[in-house]
Amino acid sequence: MVLSTLDISDKSMRHSKELSNLSNNNDKNIQQLNDFLQICEIKVNNLMVTSKKINDITEAISKIAQQTNLLAINTSIEAARAGDTGKGFSIIANEIKSLSDNTSNKAKEIELIINNTKKEIHELKEQIYLCSKASSIVSESNTMAVQSIHDINMCIEELEGLMKDFSKN
Repeated sequence: MVLSTLDISDKSMRHSKELSNLSNNNDKNIQQLNDFLQICEIKVNNLMVTSKKINDITEAISKIAQQTNLLAINTSIEAARAGDTGKGFSIIANEIKSLSDNTSNKAKEIELIINNTKKEIHELKEQIYLCSKASSIVSESNTMAVQSIHDINMCIEELEGLMKDFSKN
């Protein structure tokens, strides 16, 4: 009976060590996940900076379109003052106004896309934060499991010692 108990104890110790190795592998995997999440966060922050730069460029394009529109209006006024000789300028002014309007509309479309992208990036940042938080919780649980396994191993070793002492008597 003592030998079978020692065998069971030995078997329990092997399983416990296997579980400990699995937990250690989990720790490595969790750390790797955290590293990936940090890289994702850096990439998301870079996207935010790039979106801001694109937004600034779009605002500049919108201002240029507004100024071009004013130029077209002024050209139309001057063409009207020139009468028949200014008709060519009037046609050019209309084309400039059309280009200005088109540029302004496209700048607004870009702005809308950028705003939607910023929203998506913000939501992605939130998801990365939640994943990171969940990973921390899993890591803490895994650390507690490793400690529990260690405690179980200590108890098994203590039981083995008692069994061996008992079998000697």
